[in-house]
Amino acid sequence: MRDQPFFVSVATVAASLGQVRRIARELSLAAINAKVIALRAGSQAAGFRPITDFIDETARATAKLGNAIEAGTLAVSRSAVSERRSAEALRRLRRAATGSGSAAKSLDAVIERCDAARIVLSESVTRSIRSLDNLLDEIDAHMRSISVITVQSRVEARQAGAYRVDLEAVAASMSGAAEQVTAIVQQSRRDLRDAIAARANQRTSV
Repeated sequence: MRDQPFFVSVATVAASLGQVRRIARELSLAAINAKVIALRAGSQAAGFRPITDFIDETARATAKLGNAIEAGTLAVSRSAVSERRSAEALRRLRRAATGSGSAAKSLDAVIERCDAARIVLSESVTRSIRSLDNLLDEIDAHMRSISVITVQSRVEARQAGAYRVDLEAVAASMSGAAEQVTAIVQQSRRDLRDAIAARANQRTSV
């Protein structure tokens, strides 16, 4: 990923994180299904119902974070494209200004404005990257919470009598979904770090 443009790398991260919303929706459906089973089980699964409420709420929140990440990566990609175009324009202007005479000197003010615009774009990209990293932290925290609560859900499932197998299967699917999201987030962090490294390499040529 280090050899490709930064905005392309960010698009790759966005595509990977797009899976988070899908899994979060599946997680929410699993929680709803577990709630229905728990209602059928009655008092035997009374402790399971608040667990499914929590997981459903967390899954919905995670899906919203997925939407925010999609918007964030789009903003980063757009800013990065603009930053790259600005940097290229700056390189051309500097080459044109290497000559002598009044024509070359007249480019100084233009170069200064172009460089100032590039710096603003660069700062915008940096802020957007930090925002994305914070969103990844939030999703990671949600998944840790779900992982903890699914342990309790397995305990509650054992008390559900004839519904035990069904509830244990749901608990396992919810735990598996949380693990999938966690793995995606971890990979996205690595990809984002590579993208940042690619950006740093590209900026050194400005």
